[in-house]
Amino acid sequence: MSTVRPQWIVFGTTSVPPRPRRPPDARLATRDNARLTTPAGKTETDSPRHAGDSITQQGSSPANGWVSILQDTYARKVDIVNRGYSGYNTRVAKLILPHLVPRVVDDDSVDGAPTLCTIFFGANDAALPDRTSGKQHVSLEVYVNNLRSMVTYLRKEAGVRRVVLIAPPPVSEAHRVVHAKEKYGVDLVLGSERTVEMTGKYAAACKGLAAELGVPCVDLWSRFVGVEGYGDRLLNDGLHLTAEGNGLVAEAVLEVLKGLKLDAEEMAADMPSWDAMLLEGGEGLSEAMLEDAANKVLREHLKGTGRWNAANDWSGSRR
Repeated sequence: MSTVRPQWIVFGTTSVPPRPRRPPDARLATRDNARLTTPAGKTETDSPRHAGDSITQQGSSPANGWVSILQDTYARKVDIVNRGYSGYNTRVAKLILPHLVPRVVDDDSVDGAPTLCTIFFGANDAALPDRTSGKQHVSLEVYVNNLRSMVTYLRKEAGVRRVVLIAPPPVSEAHRVVHAKEKYGVDLVLGSERTVEMTGKYAAACKGLAAELGVPCVDLWSRFVGVEGYGDRLLNDGLHLTAEGNGLVAEAVLEVLKGLKLDAEEMAADMPSWDAMLLEGGEGLSEAMLEDAANKVLREHLKGTGRWNAANDWSGSRR
């Protein structure tokens, strides 16, 4: 019986800044400016995880990131782990996934697997192959196959009970061109390195795969295009999210989670409230009596939520 909070994983990526192409003889092997948000470490039982690119990585912004909103919503109920990797596409995401969510080898490791994982990729895969971010491009067929492989791995080998796909939102081509010039001094003479048309194909493919595999999909594409002036309101550089955009993503994810019977309001907290643990009118009681009263409340709460483990009880012998 697990005694820790459920864990979910958010898996995804962000894009890297557009760069001019170098002539073939000047190309050197370089690392992308991808950043690990947190070390992989050991997963806790039932922790949800959100995996993805920079849109996921930046989702942990303390001010208004969409992952931060989820973490706040599920505080003391679920541990939400952000695994967003700037610049990643599904080709490399597939390779790192087993290092983030290890294969299940026995009953104990099943107990330690996250119960839910979201997968949010496509913004980088959809980069045009002949533009400044062409190295991030993955063909539509390979993109779908990579997503399928990751979902299959999580469900069949890693013991993850629920997987949710997140379809990429549209870009704003005009904003991408302006952003590249103002921030990086890059003239995108051929136009934006990402287009609405191309990203739409990847979003549709993601939704189609979700239907094929029978897993939920957060349809950000439809959400964003339904907002008038989404390029100004929801995107801060034609690709990444504004505060309003982060809020919309969080809202869309929360709707899907509620549909999976994972509404935060319906979930029990991991531990009792402070006023239940502190005995009213106990001024004249000894510290040992106050502690025993609080421990009784704790035991009842943990038994009621299925998290009781007698081996962890703070018994009198530990005082």
